[in-house]
Amino acid sequence: MLCDVEIALPPEPADRYLTWVAWWRGVEEAMAQRPVLARHASIASAPFLRGRVAEFVSSCLLTDVGRQAREALREGRVAAPVVRGDANLWARAAGTMAAQARWLEWALSHLEIARVLELEPQEAGVTDLQEGVLRAIRAQSLEHGWRRLLRDVTAAAG
Repeated sequence: MLCDVEIALPPEPADRYLTWVAWWRGVEEAMAQRPVLARHASIASAPFLRGRVAEFVSSCLLTDVGRQAREALREGRVAAPVVRGDANLWARAAGTMAAQARWLEWALSHLEIARVLELEPQEAGVTDLQEGVLRAIRAQSLEHGWRRLLRDVTAAAG
């Protein structure tokens, strides 16, 4: 995977980032154990387990954030993760996670689906952190895209 763009995530308590990562890992596990529901959820929102974006979120974003948050917690400091990733996947990752979060919010508001998923809704502080993470990813990936476009146009005018 090409890791060519750094995204700086907002500073937050390390335990809040760890709770956020654990919640998304729980979502991955719930979907992996319930393939029919995972297919439905993926059609209704965005792929949860398969595809480049889902793989990127799991292997790059969540893994790196979890590692940096554990390190910050050990050191007794606030976590401000910086994650490197493929420039072409960052904006798509933010859109995917936002769509998944909307579907999960809907699903967890229905007792029958929540019982099947065996998940609880995110805590308010974790939801706020997620919104900040997605805003940071969108803004910084857009900024990177504009810089790359400007560089390419300047080079072509050459």
